[in-house]
Amino acid sequence: MVGDRYQVLLAGVGGAGCNTLAGLRAAWTDSPEMLAIHTSQVVLSGCGVERQLAIGGTLTHGLGTGGDPEIGLRAAETAQEEIRARFDGVDLAIVVAGLGGGTGSGAAPRVCAAARDAGALVLAVATLPFFFEGSKRRMRAEEGLKHLRQSADAVVVFPNQRVIEWVDEGAQVETAFRMIDHLVGGALRTLWKLVAEPGLLKLDFADLRQLVQQTGGTLALASAEASGPERAATVIEELLGSPMLDHGSLLPAARGLLIGISGGSDLKLTELQKVMGELTAQARPDVHLHVGTALDAAMEGRLCVSLLLTEAEERVPDAVAPEPAALPAETPPADGAEEAAAKPARRGRSGRAVQAELTLDSISKGRFRDVQPTLHDGVDLDVPTFVRRGVRLSRVGSGA
Repeated sequence: MVGDRYQVLLAGVGGAGCNTLAGLRAAWTDSPEMLAIHTSQVVLSGCGVERQLAIGGTLTHGLGTGGDPEIGLRAAETAQEEIRARFDGVDLAIVVAGLGGGTGSGAAPRVCAAARDAGALVLAVATLPFFFEGSKRRMRAEEGLKHLRQSADAVVVFPNQRVIEWVDEGAQVETAFRMIDHLVGGALRTLWKLVAEPGLLKLDFADLRQLVQQTGGTLALASAEASGPERAATVIEELLGSPMLDHGSLLPAARGLLIGISGGSDLKLTELQKVMGELTAQARPDVHLHVGTALDAAMEGRLCVSLLLTEAEERVPDAVAPEPAALPAETPPADGAEEAAAKPARRGRSGRAVQAELTLDSISKGRFRDVQPTLHDGVDLDVPTFVRRGVRLSRVGSGA
């Protein structure tokens, strides 16, 4: 932490991550420090980010992984200490990656692990492939997401497919990818301003850390912006209908909710009341609520509202679920365990938060419910192993 400001590092890993940084660098003059990491020297040289780290030189010779996550993993492993050194002194590391390719899926989890090892709170932001990119790429993305959850404190997932609802049918493919970069970049800018800039309601770094630690590993993030006399009603309507929030269905189930509101000097108290009233009315009564506002001269005449919330009911299914033997037995926490877990502290090299196990009544396909199943020898691999084999999970406290 520098003075009363927290040290934030925004790291882009792989092609999609570096492209996001490039877009942010062009439009964001007061951004946090950025670091571009890639196995391709060509992509690094063209992203416009001053701090760069080429990894896997002896493996790829600066030419990328060819879409092989195993090469991306090995490239990050060979540079693990160098990656970790880049995160020394960082309080919050935001690692952005597109999953499905080689560097993003393979190296991003290792980058997150190195950042955590250095003591940072790690928030990963991952985009998932469009359906037209094929089942092989989607399976690589699912596998990469599984490893990313194990390495980061929490993961914000942006399924690219949902962008199709926002673009015209005749739009070019490049337009869709630019929309993804715009959505991710806009959300990151709002989050950064709420943590770093003074506001009417200050969102402290501890609020973000508490929200992250309350999750089972997955967050959802959506942002909406509007202008004009009805801008408050417009952003509310857009957020509640946002595909990124599953058309609002994620909001009532969230255990933790962070609401960020930014505008110019013309931001009205009645607008704050309207936004907060409408959004909190959709949330559960016991939701852990964090609110922040930021004033920005560049936002004069406009209102931007961002939501960061926990996905409490389910997670995105992995390509292949773990075997039943990997599920730990349910045991009551040791005395004082909950109190110790609630105390904020920077982690050292050996400290690693352990995510709580979920008790499940049923399994749904969540984000991938409209996706064709992944079949192998007639078996749907999208259905978790313990469901396919009929293994029952007992409820906590049921005595089963």
